[in-house]
Amino acid sequence: MKKKGLLNYIGVDIGKRNCVVCIMDSNGSIIKETNYNNNTLEQAKSFASSIKRKYGTESTAVCESTGNLWLKTYQAFEKHDIDVKLANPLKTKAIAEARIKTDKLDAK
Repeated sequence: MKKKGLLNYIGVDIGKRNCVVCIMDSNGSIIKETNYNNNTLEQAKSFASSIKRKYGTESTAVCESTGNLWLKTYQAFEKHDIDVKLANPLKTKAIAEARIKTDKLDAK
């Protein structure tokens, strides 16, 4: 449940079939780790809708720009008034220099 006054941050590791998500509060505490299907825009919209219902619009999402796979997620978050930023994984030092790369770690 969202605590009053705290923003939520949503990290999305974009995948061809699935997206891995980590939701943290502004204190850096993990609220939820989950995933959703990335096959259609409707699936991304459904996920964004559930995020908006549960956490409101006081969230900022960041998704990586992997080919054109990020488009569905970006559009879905925008449609549901969730602030969304696009990150270039090659320029995101923590991800690009990680020795152990997993979708779950990338989302965090």
